[in-house]
Amino acid sequence: MEDEGLWYNTLNFVGAALLTWYAVLINSWPFIVIETVWALVALRGMWKKLAPGAKTS
Repeated sequence: MEDEGLWYNTLNFVGAALLTWYAVLINSWPFIVIETVWALVALRGMWKKLAPGAKTS
């Protein structure tokens, strides 16, 4: 699995989203912020891979 691939970014997003939800449940604001940013970074990577004309590998 390459670190710029769609699967990598998808799994990264799912993990960050689940950890964000857990952080909300335990009310840990620093953890919420970090995981939300990480989820957004993964979404950006997914978006770039799914954009028209993007190189798929």
